[in-house]
Parts: sequence; structure tokens; C-alpha cells
Amino acid sequence: MNQFCKVFSIVSLFSTLALFGDATSNSIVTPPMGPLCNHQLDIAVDAEFLYWFSNISNLSYAVEGEASLIGESGNPVLAGRTTFVPIKNRQLDRSWDPGSRIGLGLVMDHDGWDVYSDWTYFYNSETASRSVPPFSNPNFAFGGNNQTPGVKALRSPWFLTPNGDFFNHIQSKWAVLFNQIDLELGRNYLISKYLSLRPYAGVRGYWTRMHFSVKGSRPFLGDTSELRSSSRYRQKNWGVGFLAGLDTNWFFTVQWSLFADASAALTYGKWWVKRASSERERDTTGVIRNLRVNTRDINYGIQPFVDLVAGLRWQNAYTNFRLLFDAGWEFHYLVDINQMFRGTGETIANSDLLSTNGNLTLSGIRIRGRVEF
Repeated sequence: MNQFCKVFSIVSLFSTLALFGDATSNSIVTPPMGPLCNHQLDIAVDAEFLYWFSNISNLSYAVEGEASLIGESGNPVLAGRTTFVPIKNRQLDRSWDPGSRIGLGLVMDHDGWDVYSDWTYFYNSETASRSVPPFSNPNFAFGGNNQTPGVKALRSPWFLTPNGDFFNHIQSKWAVLFNQIDLELGRNYLISKYLSLRPYAGVRGYWTRMHFSVKGSRPFLGDTSELRSSSRYRQKNWGVGFLAGLDTNWFFTVQWSLFADASAALTYGKWWVKRASSERERDTTGVIRNLRVNTRDINYGIQPFVDLVAGLRWQNAYTNFRLLFDAGWEFHYLVDINQMFRGTGETIANSDLLSTNGNLTLSGIRIRGRVEF
């Protein structure tokens, strides 16, 4: 290790040609990239700015459709009758929000091993709404009573009567709070003159909170009763498990490089899902019907993660410290994390409540600064 430190002090840690030549003369296949010269131990501190957006699958908040003629002119019962035809799923709008990550590590003079831990924090919320003109006939069912063709309406699977009632306005909001802590044991070393690798393994822990609300309404008009429905979901989950990954650094000068990192994790943990739903209808005679229902679900399971990041990096070693700055695009994929349930039938009594099994994607810009001393 002392011979390597002499080389580092002459040309800097990242003069890969000198490192590789010195490694060859001493029959060391993969010379380590740290710690700094004449150091037995380095401390590394990271600070990262994140600017991400999120995307959650299987969470369309409404279905927009219109009345369409059945087309059975030869059947006197169905002639001129209509049915509701879905034309578009309404999705949440995408939004960007800032996040942060801080890290602390130790680089040891034990073949260049390092221990590193970081904490990631991110909060994101999305909203959306859709309105269509009020309708005077609420009957959009198959063979409905002379509904005007082309009249549009909205419905939602998240209400107490899933897709059973029709509205002219539906709005929704979704928010996620994401926390993650990783603990890694790795080694950063040269695999060739211009390529360094850092394989690592460790432990990942995470906890998230999700909030999702859907509200629908329609006014009095003709034979249409006034109706207001809402559902508020809360999901929280946590898990702990194993993590493994590989960081790569592709040098094209002494200080500049392209980096690409990949990792995967499997955690085991717990989900809590709660739903508070209500429905209030006032018919054309003034009779009011109120219904409130609270539903919950608890389960355990495995949460898979896939993590990717790539970008441009600058780094340089000085006498007693090393600086690193990079910027890139980061991507995280959480499989089946969305366990919020929704109905399958059009009535309360005959509807199953199945988990949506939606995937969460977190992606966006990462800007990092690191000092090692």
C-alpha cells in the first residue's frame, strides 16, 4: 500500500495509467482507489439534491364515457336505447418536487474496503380533476331509458358503489412520502487503466406513506338526483431486507468520467391500508340518504426494488482530501407497492375489494457533492 501512496502523491489518485503500471509490477490485479496517501482511514461525506417526479400505476381516478346507441333497430325493446361506453381513463397529473439524500462513509486501509450509509427523503403530490356538462337523465345502464346519445358522464371504481354511479365532476389527489436508509460494505478498485468498479452488498430499510382521495359530485337537473361521493385512502408500509449493487466509473481524462450504477433489493415488511368512504344522495322528492363506511386491510409481503443512475462526474485528489461532484439521472422502481383496494362490482354487497398491485416509479435529476478526508 505504501508503494501505491508514493504513486498517488506524484500524479493523484486518479492517474490510472500509473496506478495500473504499479499494480502490474507488484502482481496486484485490482488496485484499490482509497484511502488517501498515508491515511489509514478516510471519512467520506455526501450531500445530494434530488429533483424527482413520481408515477404510480393502476391508480386512474375516473373513467370518462358517453351514451352510445345499442344499434339493435330490429328489436323493438332496444330500438333507440343507449349504453355507457368508456372512452378514456383519467390519470393523475405529474408534478416535480425536490428531495435530498445525505451519506456518511469510512474508507479503510484494508484492501480499500469501505462502509457507507445514506438516507433518502422525498415527498411528492399530484392532483387532477375532470368535469363534463350536467346531465338530466342519470340512467346510463345498458338499454337505458332513452338517454341522449353522446351525453358524457364520469364514474370511478374507488367509491362505495364502484362504477355504479355517474357524475359530472370528479377530482383526485395523491401524495407519497418516501424514506430509505441503506448500509453498504463495498470496495472501489481499478479493473483496467480507465475503468473502476465498486461492488457492494448490504441492508436496506424503507418506510412510506401514501394518501389518495377521490371526490365525485353531480347537481339536481331534471330526473337526476344530487349525489356526492368520496373515498379517502391511507397506506403506510415498511420493510427491511438485502441490497446488492455495482457502481462503475468510465474515465476519459484524469478527472472526468461517466458513471453508471445499478442495484437491486428485496425487503420484507408490513402494509396497512385504510379507506374512509361516504355517499350522500338527495333525490327529486327531497329525501336524503347518507352512508359512511370504514374499511381496512393489513398484510405482509416482499417489496422488490430496482435502482439505476447514470451521469457525468468530476473528481480530484489533493494532499489531504478528495473532492467529487456529479450530476445524472436517477431511476427507482418499486414493484407492486400500491396495495390500495377497489371494488369489482357495481353494488356494495356484490363487490370484491382487490388490491391494485400498482408499481411506484421515482425518477429525476440528482446533483451530488462529496468530500473525503
